[in-house]
Amino acid sequence: MLLFFILAKIINWICTLFAKNKTVRLIGMYFYDPNASKNLKNSYIKFFMEAYFDNCFCTFLNLTSLLRAKDLNLFFSTRDDIFSSMVTIFYVLTILAFPVWVFFKIKAKLGYLNHKENLENIGFLYEGVKIKQGVHAYYNVFFLSRRLLTALVLMFLKENPFFQCQFLLVFSTMNFIYMISEQPLSTPKENFIEIFNEFTIMISAHITSVFLNVAIPQEARDLMGWVLMGLSAVNIVVNLIIIVYGTAVYDMYYPLVDRFELSKARKQFVLNQANKKYLIKKLPGMLEEFESEEEFHKGILTVKKFHLHRQWLEANGLDFSEFEEEKEYQAINRKLGLEIKAMQRHFTQGLALACWKKT
Repeated sequence: MLLFFILAKIINWICTLFAKNKTVRLIGMYFYDPNASKNLKNSYIKFFMEAYFDNCFCTFLNLTSLLRAKDLNLFFSTRDDIFSSMVTIFYVLTILAFPVWVFFKIKAKLGYLNHKENLENIGFLYEGVKIKQGVHAYYNVFFLSRRLLTALVLMFLKENPFFQCQFLLVFSTMNFIYMISEQPLSTPKENFIEIFNEFTIMISAHITSVFLNVAIPQEARDLMGWVLMGLSAVNIVVNLIIIVYGTAVYDMYYPLVDRFELSKARKQFVLNQANKKYLIKKLPGMLEEFESEEEFHKGILTVKKFHLHRQWLEANGLDFSEFEEEKEYQAINRKLGLEIKAMQRHFTQGLALACWKKT
């Protein structure tokens, strides 16, 4: 990710040196991203959040070595040991502070989380979550806190499996109640999946607690084992069905339908344009409205082709006033008055929308 970011910056800079060439500009436009630095930072934070439990587990695993060592100097004796120990300490502090940081980031913008600026800056912290109430918006804070506590319990209570199971059962029950009562995720399907998964985790934690009871007969343990295996199988099958259904319907069927409808609309549009051109050619001077609209259409198509190029050139601070495309762009604007007409809606809505913001 970082390598692509650096490579894209270099390629974009090289393209600015040969900006008069249209093909070079297209390459630069492909690699240019005005929010690249922000997106890179947010991507790393999001990746850290998604891998939070793994980070917690590995960090606390390293921390146990430090805490149980009789001589801490052994961990700071060589350059490699010092580096490893400092990284572990840094990760411990980061992991403990991260849920608090997420909480205050969301709290500071609560009530305005749907604003464009906030969505761009911290939207990944509450993506897929309802944001009208704090109890919903803080879903990822609860999620991170649970992962942190789970890792602490698993690492530092390894000699007390009963308490491990009980703590995990309490965490699962609390989250199950929260999901049932609040349903913080954006869609009913996502809430159903999360509730179902949490329910299976909670029942599995109950069954695991049964195994720790030495008074349970062997037959009962065998039965509980089969129940646990069946429950896990049901959970896997249900999630697979949901994934396959979602992929088949939402990622394959609906896009194909949309593409088919768009293709039909494009064919109809092309047919309409061809009919207009035919009528204009057969009846010159008699269909002024068609002729005017056809002239606007050609002008808008020409302007649109260069509009993205202009945005890229402006963003990179380049002087393109002497470019042939810019001269044609300005000439069409002056001749047809596209900017004024677009603002005043002097032609059809479709053509007005096609003019975009500046045209």
